[in-house]
Amino acid sequence: HVACTIVSDDLEFAGNLLPTFEGSVASNMNFFRNFRLYGQLDWKTGHTLYNGTAYFRETQVVRARERVDTEFLSPEERLRRYGPFVREGVSEQYGGLPVDDRITDVTEAKEAYMEPADFARLRELSLTFMVPQNWAAPLRMSNASVTVGARNLALWTRYSGPDPEVVSGIATNQFLRQDFLTVPPERRWMMRVNFGF
Repeated sequence: HVACTIVSDDLEFAGNLLPTFEGSVASNMNFFRNFRLYGQLDWKTGHTLYNGTAYFRETQVVRARERVDTEFLSPEERLRRYGPFVREGVSEQYGGLPVDDRITDVTEAKEAYMEPADFARLRELSLTFMVPQNWAAPLRMSNASVTVGARNLALWTRYSGPDPEVVSGIATNQFLRQDFLTVPPERRWMMRVNFGF
């Protein structure tokens, strides 16, 4: 017998395009009279993302560790990703069909790159100092505040790509949500000064 991966002739459901559940929690905490801490946590679950970057690196340019290091993946996972692939219904040891009819290539087997894209992200964390009234009044201000903060500070996910929130190609393919050579959301630091007169 020859070990192989069977490729279905039928369309198979690979997962939801959009999250089935998402939410956000935000909270303020005031302390020492003039300080306010703000935090926001977002999450999305129940959807699938096609990791086109991993597929491209492993099957087209063949530069990923998963492909070139034969010890990195288990034999079963290598078979699942790289084949050989045989069309469904082909008999034992590829059967008596002509080669072109019985064997397909890696471009038709992408199931290994469809990944759950559930995640939680610390979207924002900021600290605000509210200037005391007796400091602001001599400058003819009714109020003032200084805020320092950051966005996209932490990400918790099992998705193997750089970020499950990246999406490319959804505008051109309404039935596929994919990550293909896309830059993830950047971590941003900010400072804001507000004056009221």
